[in-house]
Amino acid sequence: MTTQITHADSEALAAKHGLPVVEWDATNLSEDLRDKIMAFYSETKDDRVIVVFTGQDPVERLHAIRQLLAHPKVSA
Repeated sequence: MTTQITHADSEALAAKHGLPVVEWDATNLSEDLRDKIMAFYSETKDDRVIVVFTGQDPVERLHAIRQLLAHPKVSA
């Protein structure tokens, strides 16, 4: 049996931790950074979000969100 991973899976995982997922267009990043950043956590005075990139592979996205949630500051 094969499990199909979707973007909804990563969004549900982040939502379990009270974090919305926001998609950004990676073309806004310089070319040398596009392949180096899979996702990032952003925190402001009023908001906390996980930023992922449009068109990202669902497995890569889920892995990136799991990595971020493993960080104590993000999961607090």
